Amino acid sequence: MRVKKCILVILSILLLCSCAGTGHKGMVNVPGQDVSFISPQSDWETTLFTSTSKVPSGGFLPIKFFRGSWSKNNLSTIGITGVNISGIKKEGATRAGLISALESEVLEFKKVCGLVSYNIKNESNGILREGIDFTELEADIKCVLSGTDDPLKARTILYVLESMDYLYTLQYKAVEKYYDQDISAFEQILDSIIFTAH
Repeated sequence: MRVKKCILVILSILLLCSCAGTGHKGMVNVPGQDVSFISPQSDWETTLFTSTSKVPSGGFLPIKFFRGSWSKNNLSTIGITGVNISGIKKEGATRAGLISALESEVLEFKKVCGLVSYNIKNESNGILREGIDFTELEADIKCVLSGTDDPLKARTILYVLESMDYLYTLQYKAVEKYYDQDISAFEQILDSIIFTAH
């Protein structure tokens, strides 16, 4: 139980973090993680990218992780987090981690909205590619700004990918009218993840 809670905390905290950085285009190789992926095109600004680090894990072995995120001026965002969970049992942690991340997203909206609600539209799991299991969750978020009758509508999709000793969480979030326009960059990252060693 302690291990599952540890993984949930890591997923929830790391998924939606951001800080200053610079944008770039091309393949991103993550040192120490044996993984690479294609970053979005240059009209996405890098809001965060960190390489391998370690975090405490409740008395267990330190956990290596990396995280990256990108954003556009229209508020569309992409986030990716990778955690090395070698030797840690993770059954049941993936869906719960996505729900926790979604609820954290709602809390962020509540900082600027008088009323926030969300509706989970779709949940699925399966094999994305050979050897990569996934759990996916898609939700609508409605944010009613104080003093207005017209709510701000956003959509988000979250994935957890499992491959050997790694657990990767990816999120795409956009205002409703930009969702279909910008999701191609997220799908590019999702489809381009390459595990170079196991």
